[in-house]
Amino acid sequence: MNFFKKNKPAPSEAQYKHTQQDSQTRRQQDKNSHREQAEGKAVKKRNLFSVLGFIALGVLGATFYLADSVPLVATGQEAASALNTGVSETLGAGVRLLENDGKQLPGRDYNVTFRSGNDAGDEQEKHSVELLVWDYAAVDGDYVQILKDHSALSDAFMIKHAPQRFQLNVTPGVPVTLQIKGVRDGGGGITYAAMFHYKQHHITFYNQAPEAGSNTYTVNLIP
Repeated sequence: MNFFKKNKPAPSEAQYKHTQQDSQTRRQQDKNSHREQAEGKAVKKRNLFSVLGFIALGVLGATFYLADSVPLVATGQEAASALNTGVSETLGAGVRLLENDGKQLPGRDYNVTFRSGNDAGDEQEKHSVELLVWDYAAVDGDYVQILKDHSALSDAFMIKHAPQRFQLNVTPGVPVTLQIKGVRDGGGGITYAAMFHYKQHHITFYNQAPEAGSNTYTVNLIP
């Protein structure tokens, strides 16, 4: 029996250095792995915050857009007077008077007269009168067309809450016949507002155009 146990030879210096390098490599790999995991989580968080930010901006933008495109129904004495008479010289462009087309005003023809303030020698000079047309109730697919002296001034277009603008050249003392023709009724009647604006003055008519018929406005500038 061998009572003497043979001792295992001690590792050489090269083996010791190799073992140390392996250990350091593993530790570095572990650190890199932890760092990559942490960076990946940070990137995911940033991406999530970016997506949430874009969603919030989209919701906010849609809110402002809808608030701007669908004006509130006007109330007060001036609005009530406009609903009663169909005419206003104080309410601004784009004002909405009704929630829907159920109680619209009847269709009428009107004379529109402004003072030009011209001297006698300037009577033949043409002046620009601006026409603004919009839906003063619900936007429901009503279409109209503008005609000047029985000739088309515009193609048929859908009236909305945002006013459409047109320029009319008018010579003082020479009346212009303007017609707003009902092209298509989206439901409940073709309700529209027509504002005539000249210099610092304006007047608005809240009207209803018959489908395939028209309302006539005789526009005149007097010296």
